[in-house]
Amino acid sequence: MLLLSGLKMIKDRKKLYLKLDKKTLIVYPYGSEKQSYIVPVERILYLTTKDFRKSTNNSIFTLVLTAENKPEVQWINEDWVQTLNKHEIKLDYLPVKKKDFPQFVEILEKSYALSYRKNG
Repeated sequence: MLLLSGLKMIKDRKKLYLKLDKKTLIVYPYGSEKQSYIVPVERILYLTTKDFRKSTNNSIFTLVLTAENKPEVQWINEDWVQTLNKHEIKLDYLPVKKKDFPQFVEILEKSYALSYRKNG
C-alpha cells in the first residue's frame, strides 16, 4: 500500500484504488480508472469492516451512506453513468493491509472527518 500526501489516494502496483478530496471520494474498486464510484463525502455516515480476506491479508471495507439520495452517488463503467440508490458500497479490493489499517483509519478520521465503526 502506498499512502500519498496524507491519503489523497491509494495506489498499489500502478493501480489506483481511491482518491479523496474534501468533497468527493472516488473509489476504483478493481484498480481500473474505467470503473468508479463517485461518492460525495457528505453522504458517508461511516466506514466499517465487515469481513477480512485472509488470502491477501486485506480488510473488506463497507461505506455506509445516508438515506438521502442527494447529492447523488454515481457508478461509472467506461462511458456509462448510473445514479445509485444504495445505502452501502462494498470496497472489497482496497489494498489496505492489516498492519496499515490503524494509520488508514486515523488519517480518514483526522483529515476527512470520516468515522470508522468496527464490524458495522
